[in-house]
Amino acid sequence: MTDHLMDLSYVYLFNDIILTSDKHAAGLAESELSKIHSPISETNLFIVALPEFTYYSLEKILEHLVIKGFNSITLIVQHTKNLIRPVPRINSKSVLEKCKVVPITYHPWCCLKAIEEKTKLPIEPNWNIKKGLLRTGSLNRYTRIGILKELYNHDLLDKIVWTFPKSESQKISILNYFAESAGMIPEDFDEFYNYCSTQAITNKTPQLIRDVDPRLSSCLQNQFFTDWFVESFQHANFSIISESDFAYGAISEKTYLTLLHKHPFIIVNSPQQIQLLKSLGFRTFENYLPFDQYIYVEDNQLRLDQIVANIREFQKIIESHRQEIVADTEHNYNLCIEMAHETETQFNNLSTVLTADNLLHLNYLTFSNVDIDLFVQYKTQEKILLEQKQQEDFIAKYRIYKGADWPEIQNMADFEQLPEWVKQEAKTKFNFPRDLINRDIINVYLQNNH
Repeated sequence: MTDHLMDLSYVYLFNDIILTSDKHAAGLAESELSKIHSPISETNLFIVALPEFTYYSLEKILEHLVIKGFNSITLIVQHTKNLIRPVPRINSKSVLEKCKVVPITYHPWCCLKAIEEKTKLPIEPNWNIKKGLLRTGSLNRYTRIGILKELYNHDLLDKIVWTFPKSESQKISILNYFAESAGMIPEDFDEFYNYCSTQAITNKTPQLIRDVDPRLSSCLQNQFFTDWFVESFQHANFSIISESDFAYGAISEKTYLTLLHKHPFIIVNSPQQIQLLKSLGFRTFENYLPFDQYIYVEDNQLRLDQIVANIREFQKIIESHRQEIVADTEHNYNLCIEMAHETETQFNNLSTVLTADNLLHLNYLTFSNVDIDLFVQYKTQEKILLEQKQQEDFIAKYRIYKGADWPEIQNMADFEQLPEWVKQEAKTKFNFPRDLINRDIINVYLQNNH
């Protein structure tokens, strides 16, 4: 018998709309099957699909794999105890009958391995640095550019260091964040943006996924990075943890890297994240803070105000509670190591193909062993389908808002040709269409700051 590892993590980058077609799902399955050289009936297939994505995409591919006659199929997915929102279920009977589904806590293990690639463990923080660390990644979020702007407004950036990767390529998405969240671009945006981009700590080799291969640049507009820049933790003695957004549902590498670097932290995310961390046995440091209920505040601005106030005081708190905080960080580190070792044991018990070399750099980050031409072909078709759906949704919404004397339109371009009074009524009375309003705000800014 031969064990074969199939990494389907890159399916994370597909929208479900492309895999509603059996043809597309079959094409991806056949592309993966072409890499298997042993007889299928003598092959134990291990499928890794670890990012949090809608299982429907995965399910369609699996339906084409289970009929091939593998000796066994094991599907490895992210454990629900690492997630705030429920993982979608696999409903296909043919898949459930043939696949053994194994949930694992992936992130503690992969973060440990990523750190070991760069430095030796355990890491001892330098308590004399007296800076907080805000790791931003994709900037256009409340938990990233939003909190950074608040700290800038309160003259607190001297208390932290931050990353601002690929800032020029992210500028439009940053502008869109302010247009969407505030309905305007801040008057001091240029000063703020230039300061944050020039004063940030930088990764000397930041690489976007879309830059991995020239063929990807045309179809991937995301800002995912291939390197976690773990060296950034050396510049600070505590962290401001920025998970994807306030309502997001996962404890990801952003948190586990912090735990493994023995940083105390302030969380800019949802109450569920602290609750989940506590349920796993981690200590979350809010008990030391002046606003110890900050994460539960529903009003966005008030919550931000309390987070900023906590950041302002955190260095003093670290000094006055050093012994207790060090004990808490050691506890978190040891628990994280224990979780990583449990996952390592789980891998070893399953198969020898589940090694760090095979699992650490997943395809959705590095695109190793992916049929890129096929991926680009499907992403191109996906873009067409998504644009069609966007047009249909736009027209449906227009007809809901449509006044008796508004003209009929057939597409989004027609809206731009409507009389100005109709467009203004749509925008002012219904705040519609939001994306075009945001584009107008950004275009005015760009024209004024050309």
